[in-house]
Amino acid sequence: MNPQEQFCPSMECTARGKVGEGNITIHSQKKRRYKYQVCRKTFSETRGTALYQVKKERWLYVTVTFLIQTQAIK
Repeated sequence: MNPQEQFCPSMECTARGKVGEGNITIHSQKKRRYKYQVCRKTFSETRGTALYQVKKERWLYVTVTFLIQTQAIK
């Protein structure tokens, strides 16, 4: 987890989209969540990605997606 590569995804936040300003901290290493110091909101590491709210293991999701794509190519 690298907070320097993240930005606040909240639409209401005045500093939305600003990367590398040091305003983001790790909120939970285990749950992989960050906290933005300006608006005080927490967010998931996968927010805004295809893996957001996926309940299964990442490797399973990636494998199934790969297999579906290889079948679509044939």
